[in-house]
Amino acid sequence: MVAKELTKREEIEPYLRRDVGLHLYALGDLEEPYWSRARWWGWEEKGELEGVLLLYSGEEGATVLGLTDKVAAMQSLLLAVAPMLPEECYAHLSPRVVQALVRAGWMVEKKADLFKMMLTAPEFLEHLRFEGVETPTESDFLEIERLYAVSYPGHWFTRGRLAEGWMRGIKEAGRWVAVAGVHVVSRQMRVAALGNIAVHPDARGHGLGLQVTGALSRDLRVQGIEDVGLNVRVDNKVARRCYERLGFSVVASYGEYRLQREQKLV
Repeated sequence: MVAKELTKREEIEPYLRRDVGLHLYALGDLEEPYWSRARWWGWEEKGELEGVLLLYSGEEGATVLGLTDKVAAMQSLLLAVAPMLPEECYAHLSPRVVQALVRAGWMVEKKADLFKMMLTAPEFLEHLRFEGVETPTESDFLEIERLYAVSYPGHWFTRGRLAEGWMRGIKEAGRWVAVAGVHVVSRQMRVAALGNIAVHPDARGHGLGLQVTGALSRDLRVQGIEDVGLNVRVDNKVARRCYERLGFSVVASYGEYRLQREQKLV
């Protein structure tokens, strides 16, 4: 049993493909521009990978992804890699995995419990009409940033997302009132993780979130993206019902944490 750093896509992808829904984000990170921002480690038993840990360092900071159904192997891997992690970072970890860091003296703050949802019934999209949905451009950055300020303050939206062209929105009275984008999209891996979905408080209750999310999901599928998923807070029942109407279903759960290495007094 050994932890080792992984540097080749071809040794990582087969493991991630065992459970696409659980590892959707990680699969997307196998392609640039994400690949060069990622470090990977694996826990190997009898020559087989039993766990893969990802440290992604992006514009929004560093995030650790440790998702698995084999808790003991992931805990061992996380402890082995812990000395190489930043002093402070966020983490997406399967239930009970984080306990290893708590025992090792890390400060752990739980931010939320979340579900992973996948588009398991894409035929639902064929029976829906998406009215008034547009594609924002870079010139819309400031206005969309204002929308996030009042509707989704903890967003992960950056100007670069608009340049990629993977955002859909709806305007009312000349202003953006609903938007949906992606956190990760990979044509090579044929996966996309939706994110930054927001509706202005004054425009909620009219199905606008369903419209922009559905239109983006449909367009991704048309462009050859086979696996589309998203993360949603467990307590956000309204959003979950919306996604279920579009053909999404829950495939896994995990916790989001803020991690900080314990500072030892000298």
